[in-house]
Amino acid sequence: MADIKEVLKNLAIQIRDEHKVGANTAKRVGDLLCAFVDALGPDLEELAKYFLRKDKEDGTNHLLKFGEFIDSMVNGKGAGIYPDGRGQFENLEVRGALTMIKMLINEIQLMNSDHMFTDVGLVNNVEDLGESTYRLTIEKRTEADITSLKEGHIIKQVVNNILLGGTTHYTSWMRVLNTNTNTNTITVVLYQANQCPGGVNNPPCKDYAVARQGTVNIPDDGDFNPDSAWWTLSSREQAIRFYQNVFKPILEDYNYEISIGKFPDIKAISHLPIPKNAKGVMAQIGIFNKLYEYDYNGYIVTKKVPRDEWSLAVAQSDAPYRYITSDEVSENGTKYNELEQHVVEHLGFEWACLIDKTVEEPKWNSQAWRALNVRKSDYTIQPVSSTDSFRFMDGEVNTIVTALIFFGDNDITEQLLANPAFEMQWTRDTGNIPDDNAWLPNVQDQVNKVKFVTEDMGRNWSIDRKTKFIIDAFIPVDGELIKRSRTINSNII
Repeated sequence: MADIKEVLKNLAIQIRDEHKVGANTAKRVGDLLCAFVDALGPDLEELAKYFLRKDKEDGTNHLLKFGEFIDSMVNGKGAGIYPDGRGQFENLEVRGALTMIKMLINEIQLMNSDHMFTDVGLVNNVEDLGESTYRLTIEKRTEADITSLKEGHIIKQVVNNILLGGTTHYTSWMRVLNTNTNTNTITVVLYQANQCPGGVNNPPCKDYAVARQGTVNIPDDGDFNPDSAWWTLSSREQAIRFYQNVFKPILEDYNYEISIGKFPDIKAISHLPIPKNAKGVMAQIGIFNKLYEYDYNGYIVTKKVPRDEWSLAVAQSDAPYRYITSDEVSENGTKYNELEQHVVEHLGFEWACLIDKTVEEPKWNSQAWRALNVRKSDYTIQPVSSTDSFRFMDGEVNTIVTALIFFGDNDITEQLLANPAFEMQWTRDTGNIPDDNAWLPNVQDQVNKVKFVTEDMGRNWSIDRKTKFIIDAFIPVDGELIKRSRTINSNII
């Protein structure tokens, strides 16, 4: 209560001074105000607990609002501080250091310009030592903070005050001559302009950061200097870049270790059919457990994995032959996407695996393998005579001709005969069409075996006139019939 009375007396004095009233009048006003306070008594004392003070330490157990406060990270406005310590503001500006134990970042994050991940330092002062040499004082963020920039480092500083209304925008390239950890200063020398990107260099400036871009200390053969590596995340270049073996300001093609995003302008890219401003991944080394490829229509491109010559031991091992697919279920049914298919060599052909981890041997009618780049000419008919010849004496023809079917160098006759879809036809050509149409082959126990006697040679058979027998084979391959033909010329001797 006494504090409130003191405030009221001061208010009376202020009224006297501002309105030029007499001392007696001011005293009477003060006395009236104090009497008013005395009249309120305990009620005013209790009421004072609910008002915030500006003349001494105060507090509240309720939400403290500033302006029209709406609690929302997306649509909020104003400012508010809750009793549990949570606060929400439109903007928070910190002139000194910002210390926190945990930092939570909203799902939407924004950035511009370049973010470099390397040794850095903020220049507090620049001292010109002459002959393009400068002493830079690096900011100490804590008492124990010592600059990580050291002798031999190539450092870069970008000066840009355009956003602040200035007209300066340039880059400074320097080499560190020595470091003084006691004063937290580095002595640097400017690179000559012709040694810098664009052929231009500029002096350093205070209040801007410097960053290590490499080192002049080249390691011995087989070694690596970590000071020659750094990386950037750039919204301006639309890429994440990792650099290595940087020993001078101007970058070379071999300095680009990894690029994710927009491709750098290097010779290797210029030799490839890649559109300008295209984005992708470029790396000197790539190690992948799984790698998938798709075309511009969004279809999966099957990865072909060569496995050399087929081997049953490999098929039964822990690294078998694979055919990996994925099922894509849609309203139109299930679609099978071929992801990976192993390819082997066997019997003179290349074979693609059709059943995952199969141990079946690749062959022409295998359900587990499909021959690649097969032509119709790879299927051939080879007729064999029981008399080892197709030249006969008149009246002494008596032989059995067996038609063998080959796939490459492999006899597949028995497999074909066991296939009900296989067909073979025998026809004759003597020049007498009615007789040839009426001729029927004397088929033995199999459709590929026919017995020939003198009567089968026809009436026109002579030294000047050969009799031809045509063998047509219809071979089932991948659901269709491949027709192969062979003609036998029977000569008379």
